[in-house]
Amino acid sequence: MRHPRASEDARHSFQKKRDGYKEQGKSLVYLDESGFAKDMPRIHGYSPRGQRCFGVQDWQAKDRTNVIGALLGMVLMAIGLFSSPVNSDVFYAWVTQLLLAYYHQEDHSITPVSV
Repeated sequence: MRHPRASEDARHSFQKKRDGYKEQGKSLVYLDESGFAKDMPRIHGYSPRGQRCFGVQDWQAKDRTNVIGALLGMVLMAIGLFSSPVNSDVFYAWVTQLLLAYYHQEDHSITPVSV
């Protein structure tokens, strides 16, 4: 199965850059952000055959927790939990106050790259 927007050229380009960084002794740090609600609404339900299923959903994302984390090799690090949406200000604060602080504490050097 192949994603409709998958590009073999882009994949090979990324792999070439990644391998070049590894040859230089640099490590890649992978970042991810996700969110979850304390009370996830159900989007499916059950009812007797032929009868309509009724329910109430609140999609306003209240009581939602967002998390940002970084993965270096097999180590999950600099995990930040936020009760607000993750916008550029929150992300910048996470990078400067958690990720960079962890990196400096572990005596790593950082070279920002775009892949």
